[in-house]
Amino acid sequence: MKKIAVITILICSSLCLIANDTITYKNNIDLSLSSIQFEDGSVQPGPIMFLQLNYNRNINDLIGIGGYGGYGWYEEWIVEKGDNFIHYTATDWKYSIHYGLNCKLHILPLILNTINQRFDVYLSGDIGLISMFTTPADNISPEKGTYFDYSLMGGASIFLSKKLGLFVEAGYREFKYHQGPNVRFGLTYRF
Repeated sequence: MKKIAVITILICSSLCLIANDTITYKNNIDLSLSSIQFEDGSVQPGPIMFLQLNYNRNINDLIGIGGYGGYGWYEEWIVEKGDNFIHYTATDWKYSIHYGLNCKLHILPLILNTINQRFDVYLSGDIGLISMFTTPADNISPEKGTYFDYSLMGGASIFLSKKLGLFVEAGYREFKYHQGPNVRFGLTYRF
């Protein structure tokens, strides 16, 4: 799996190096915060917070590709199951690391003949892994391990200056402990 990820990153990096030189701002870095509801069966014991850093390089006016990495924190739960009950007890704060590849499809160049330098609307997709570092035990939730993660989002960014702006993204995210809506917001910097 790691070999495939490295080869994919090398191919994407090569494509970025031969990118179109007419784009004003080719590179984009996003720093975002999001919170999703932790799900264990039909019970939702608490949130998982994510702090994420995305890097994107525009290949042309429409498409940008890159990678992301981040840190998450959540409460570890002891699960007690009886005949007619499930009881969750929070024990400690644990962390997760998530990483992968992303792609953005910029919508405005498809609609407008000129590129708007202050506003951007796009579709974004992430595919990667989440490694959760909890105590390895049978009655602990979420379970320690590495899980497949993907998200499909729609987003908009508005630039307050030529290089610095704010963005918000909303869409769908799925991994073992969450299947559903996800909202991300934060700062964006282009250069």
